[in-house]
Amino acid sequence: MLVLVALAGAIISYFTFADFLFEDSYITLRYATNLASGQGLVFQSGEAVLGTSAPFWAMFLALPLSLGAQPEVVLDVAFCFSLAALGYAGGRLLQRLGSPGAGVAFALAVALGVGRLHAYWGMETPLFTALLLGAWCWALDRRYVLSGLCLGLACLTRYEGYAFGAAMAIVLASRGSWSAIRSGGLALAGVTLPWLGVAWHYYGNPIPLPAGAKAGHVSPLRYFERSYLDLPHDLFWPLTGPLADPTGGAGYAYPVGLALSVVLGILGLLGVIYLIKSRQFLAAALPLGGLFVFAVLIAFAPGPLCTWHRAPLHMIGLLCALYGLARLTRGKCAGPRWRSAGYAAAVLGVLAAIPIHRAASFQLRNTFQYVGREIAYPEIADFLRQTRLNETTVLTWEPGYLAFMSDARVIDVAGLVTPAPTFTAASTSRWDVGFPNEADLVLLRAPFRPEGFQLIFEGSMGSWLFARPRIVERYADAIEAYRSSNAEGAEVQPVTGGPVALTPSYSGPPFVIGPPGTLTRISPKQDMLALTAETPILGLDTPTLEIEFQTKTPNYVQLQLVVRGEVVLATKPGAEGEDPLLTWDVSPWRNRTAKVRVLAVAGSGADASFGVVRAAD
Repeated sequence: MLVLVALAGAIISYFTFADFLFEDSYITLRYATNLASGQGLVFQSGEAVLGTSAPFWAMFLALPLSLGAQPEVVLDVAFCFSLAALGYAGGRLLQRLGSPGAGVAFALAVALGVGRLHAYWGMETPLFTALLLGAWCWALDRRYVLSGLCLGLACLTRYEGYAFGAAMAIVLASRGSWSAIRSGGLALAGVTLPWLGVAWHYYGNPIPLPAGAKAGHVSPLRYFERSYLDLPHDLFWPLTGPLADPTGGAGYAYPVGLALSVVLGILGLLGVIYLIKSRQFLAAALPLGGLFVFAVLIAFAPGPLCTWHRAPLHMIGLLCALYGLARLTRGKCAGPRWRSAGYAAAVLGVLAAIPIHRAASFQLRNTFQYVGREIAYPEIADFLRQTRLNETTVLTWEPGYLAFMSDARVIDVAGLVTPAPTFTAASTSRWDVGFPNEADLVLLRAPFRPEGFQLIFEGSMGSWLFARPRIVERYADAIEAYRSSNAEGAEVQPVTGGPVALTPSYSGPPFVIGPPGTLTRISPKQDMLALTAETPILGLDTPTLEIEFQTKTPNYVQLQLVVRGEVVLATKPGAEGEDPLLTWDVSPWRNRTAKVRVLAVAGSGADASFGVVRAAD
């Protein structure tokens, strides 16, 4: 039953979430594709930079890639395999502790997505957790060499594995099991030391760049606070998601998740107490290792968005809670009738995963991660390839998507896959920050123009690509050819032909689009960086335009007139509460083609109303 539940959960997950590859997973995937193609374990050819914190995951992916498999398919299948392995390893560990029913329940929880694992689709998190639990299974069976090998692979998947190894060694030393420490330690060293030596020699440092780049984004106290506040969402995201307001509000999700978190915490504490009372000290080393890791995370305090670091801790907590529940009910739920009920519950739980995953996937589809990958980045990558601008260097905040899709050389602003760039001018305002000299292009997802750059491409969802003048001059013919080819066949609509509607470039949630009519209302219910709405290509056959437009937010909202990709007229950003009817003199551009566009950088609760463009009377 354990194997069937683990496999069924992974298969259902694949058919629901295979389209939701997490942005950071593309970083390791690019390392894997370069390794498979013979360029080495590098993000960019010829640059020895350790920008992945999961070298074993990259090597694991590189094997099928070297046989010609499609990269994204490999990532999907490998992640599903990891989910199944996690469900089985956790269930096997609970079976080894004398709680087979709890083992099946753990596999079912993984299948349902408890721990928010599915939100990090493509990441190494489930494989790392599966290797950890597998190491403890072998240790409980006193097969310490296999345990050390498994733990060594976990350390190469995420360096947090060393903290769990330290916890296991402490417990074994307290029990006087020196032979176990020796055999397991030698096996672990045999796996990890060669990698550390190679990494030191090749990269100059075995510590990956993300370890330093993500550290210190918030204070330790703030990180601890966010970990607590995020607990309901992180633990029970797929189960509480269907209870949330479908338009993006909190609904009942948070209080339900909070109640479940309290119950889980109490049961987890009981589970640890039962482990100690039953003298299962080695098993108790697993939550001890989790405490070590959490202490390290608090000390390093990565940014609030790096929630996947806590996912293995959540799964260990779940394992302890299920063990506590099993011990608490031991002898009360025994016999053939209870066993049959357990089988029925497992089958129903697997079937319930289908609608639960569908509800969770709806939430993911509303995120900027998904929308950006599906809409914005393919457009940008296509532009870079067709104009040969992928031969240049692009400064970007999201290197995974861009580098993988366009094969361009990137400079990573956060310093995850390249050394953090040094900006030429320091400022408290993002409007006048100078960019590194080595950056030929700058990809921004915020509406400001970097000094010394020209706008060459505007994509969906608020994506702006800027280039230095020398790059614009060098690739002018290719850029013009791209614009001409995309303009061919485009219908030009005369302004005097009647009102022209402003249409959002993205019309899905979390933006609630009102019915067609005079005004279109956009009300973001979640934080999202930018949304654009624009007219078709207009023929400016009138000297004056009249535009219905009003913003009701202090955030950045601007109305623009765009002629051949250049903003020639614009309202003042954040013009809150202005007259909704604007009149523009467009006589300098009469008889040319243009677009009218609204740009909204909209946080939670922002609101903008706009509708039509017409010739003034």
